[in-house]
Amino acid sequence: MEELKWVKEKLYQILGVPENAKPEEIRAAYLAKARKLHPDNFRNASKRDQARSEELMRELNQAWSTLS
Repeated sequence: MEELKWVKEKLYQILGVPENAKPEEIRAAYLAKARKLHPDNFRNASKRDQARSEELMRELNQAWSTLS
């Protein structure tokens, strides 16, 4: 049970919202971070930065799909 709580806290951290955030707040946070981290924004960046962007987007999408 403790592990589940930790995972849930991590998902909210990824999105940058408190655990008591309303669905609208979660959606807004997701959209803002998705625009910022989208791989298209890193087309001219180094391969390392591109890979990191893709990794962060995967985490963000997982958090969004779990919490929405």
